[in-house]
Amino acid sequence: DLIVWKNLISIKPLRVYYELATPYFEPVTEFVQPNIKLDYATTPYGALLLDSAAGLGGGGIVADENNNLAVGTTVDFKNGGANNCVVGAGAKCPYNSLMNTVVGSDAMHNSNGTRNTALGYGALMGTTATLGDNSASRCVAVGLSAMRDAYQNSYCIYIGAYAGEQTSGGTNNVQIGSNAGKYLNADSTGNCSIGHNTMQVATSAKWNTGLGGSVFAALTTAEQNVAVGYNSLSKLTTGTGNVSMGSSCGGKVTTGSNNVLIGLWAGNNVTTGSWNTMVGGNSFSNATSQFNTGLGFNAGNKATTGSNNTFVGYAAGSKVTTGSYNTAIGHEAMLDNTTYSYCASVGMHSQVTGDNQIQLGGSGTTPYAYAALQVRSDARDKADIEDSDLGLNFIKRLRPVKYRWD
Repeated sequence: DLIVWKNLISIKPLRVYYELATPYFEPVTEFVQPNIKLDYATTPYGALLLDSAAGLGGGGIVADENNNLAVGTTVDFKNGGANNCVVGAGAKCPYNSLMNTVVGSDAMHNSNGTRNTALGYGALMGTTATLGDNSASRCVAVGLSAMRDAYQNSYCIYIGAYAGEQTSGGTNNVQIGSNAGKYLNADSTGNCSIGHNTMQVATSAKWNTGLGGSVFAALTTAEQNVAVGYNSLSKLTTGTGNVSMGSSCGGKVTTGSNNVLIGLWAGNNVTTGSWNTMVGGNSFSNATSQFNTGLGFNAGNKATTGSNNTFVGYAAGSKVTTGSYNTAIGHEAMLDNTTYSYCASVGMHSQVTGDNQIQLGGSGTTPYAYAALQVRSDARDKADIEDSDLGLNFIKRLRPVKYRWD
């Protein structure tokens, strides 16, 4: 152990024994003297300096009374700072930096940030040596050039090669993956994405959550979106409030908003359409319209421009192309409809044959009802009204009955 006092001019190595009740010191007789000196000229406060002659591979160690520790070449605390730990050639925390942990060549080289963790070549390096140029605080940057040009970021985590490399501000952003969140600016906040190239061109995006390679790859200023799965919402630019879960799910959405897309290829051709809910593999996979709801594998999978459709069940409405305002519920319900509109089919294989039809069940279905269907009788709903030749004799032949359900 070495015991060092601030005003000590020479240091004599001692071996300290702690085993005894009263410790004592024994001089070390065989010792290769390293280059150890107190250097008031180059280090503050009479700091302890172990330079390259101590066998540190061309680097050195600086420790001062403000709890700063630096290992490497060009280490520097000339402008104050405290409680920093810096390791790496050219790595340093000048300009009154506080409580930073830095590992990597040129990491935080021009930074005056506080409470940061930087790991990797050029991590949190800063752009110039000007005081105040980089005041990132409470950030974690891990990877080659991670958060290299960071400017006034706070509470951010960037992990991966070039992650947040040119970020110019922002708060509470978490970006993990190479090139992730590379350009997020001061208006960005609350973004969390994991995956290669995720949010790689985003600038002022807010409150987006992504998981998977290339998710949000084209996103710029969009807000409040959730994407999970490779290529999910990869072309979204400015849309808001979308939820996409599944590989290539919503992969062509650009400016559409308020869509819920779950399943492989679900809503895959939606671009600008909004307010769609498509759940199930291939659900509405060719649709470009809006206000559609699909639940089930292949539900509405051939719909293109048809809108305001609701299809529930395996392959329900799966051949509808341009028809709109249709409701199909059941396995392969409304399977043969292509262009009809304003129709409803309920039950397995229930089909319609034209616009404005309602079909209950398929060909082998017997509908039952506990009460009579009520048919409106309103002159406003009728046409071609004329007197009937049925008179009193017809009425007298009627036989009123009463009954109960058995």
